[in-house]
Amino acid sequence: MPDAVSELRALADSFGYPELWHEYGLLDLGTLLTDVAALDDDPRTERSRARAFARLVDGRSRWSDGAFARFLRLIEAEPDATVADEALTGLVESGTLSGPQLRLLTKDDRWSSVSARARDELLMKAVAEDVGGLDARLTAAVQGGRRAHLFLLALPTLQAAVLEVLAERGADRSIRNQARDVLRRRGGAERDTG
Repeated sequence: MPDAVSELRALADSFGYPELWHEYGLLDLGTLLTDVAALDDDPRTERSRARAFARLVDGRSRWSDGAFARFLRLIEAEPDATVADEALTGLVESGTLSGPQLRLLTKDDRWSSVSARARDELLMKAVAEDVGGLDARLTAAVQGGRRAHLFLLALPTLQAAVLEVLAERGADRSIRNQARDVLRRRGGAERDTG
C-alpha cells in the first residue's frame, strides 16, 4: 500500500509538477485531489500548476527576497511557457513586490515578458509614495505603459502638465482621448468660473 508521500509524488508527477515543488514543500495531497476532480471541467493538467501559482501569489501580502527567488526558480522550472508567463504576470500585478524585486524583473533578460509591467508597477509605487508630486507623475506619464497611464487617470487630482503628456503620448488612443476629455472639461470649468 503506497504511503501519502509516494501518492503525493505520483499525483504531482502526473500533473507535471517539477521536482522543486516537492523540494520547497509546496504541494499537499488535498489540493492535488481537488485538482483531480477539476479535470472533469478542464482536462489540461497544466491548469493545476497555474492554480498552484495563483495560490502562492494570493497567499501573500509581501515577498521576502528568499521567497521571491524561490518563486522565480519555480517559474524557470515550469514546463509550460504560458503557465509560467501567467504566473509571473500575476505576481507582478499583485502589488506585493518591493521596489528592488520589481527592478530585478525590469533588468534581467530572463523576465523580459513582464519587464514593461514591472516598470509600470515601479512607476505606480513612486506616484503613490510621492502623494501629489509632479515629478513622479510626469515620469509615469512619459515612461509608463497603459497600466501606469490608467493608474494616473484614476487619481482624484491630476496636474494639467501630466494630462497634457498623456493627451499627447498616452499608451493608446483611449488613454489619449480620456486625457483630452479631462483637459477639455477643466478648460470649460475654468471659463465658467472665470
